Amino acid sequence: MEGLFSFSHLGRVHQAAVRGALLAALLTATGCETYTSLREGASTSLGTGRTFALYGLEGRWAGDVTPVAADCGVQTRGSMTITARGFAFDPFGGTFVVTGTVSDDGALHGVLKRVLSGDSGKHVEGSLSFSGNEQRLDRGEASIVGRLESGRCAWRVALQRA
Repeated sequence: MEGLFSFSHLGRVHQAAVRGALLAALLTATGCETYTSLREGASTSLGTGRTFALYGLEGRWAGDVTPVAADCGVQTRGSMTITARGFAFDPFGGTFVVTGTVSDDGALHGVLKRVLSGDSGKHVEGSLSFSGNEQRLDRGEASIVGRLESGRCAWRVALQRA
């Protein structure tokens, strides 16, 4: 007994044409537009340098670090890398790197402590701390919003996938 899609009585060329027509009818009936839109969406996104979220917040992030207090510098572009073990945040282009942890609910906390040389050779301990969390933009894209603080200075941080 022959199967439903057996065309042994036709030649090879005709078999391929009939199978192709059946596949096209099946795709049209079951949502060919869905396949096409997925393919076009991927082709317009790939090669743009954009990082896709594969596992939670893990990946690269970049965005504005804006001072909120007077005399605390100018706006810079910070970058962050999040892994399964935590994060590393470079807010000022390589000067300092704050490392920390990411909780299950998407909250990020980290501190960098440094010994700095003060006036007349005295050593002063300084710290740079970051607290932030994941937020969803209107378009549904994730962002990381937070606050960076050191002494009297504070900066507003807004990062997107980079």
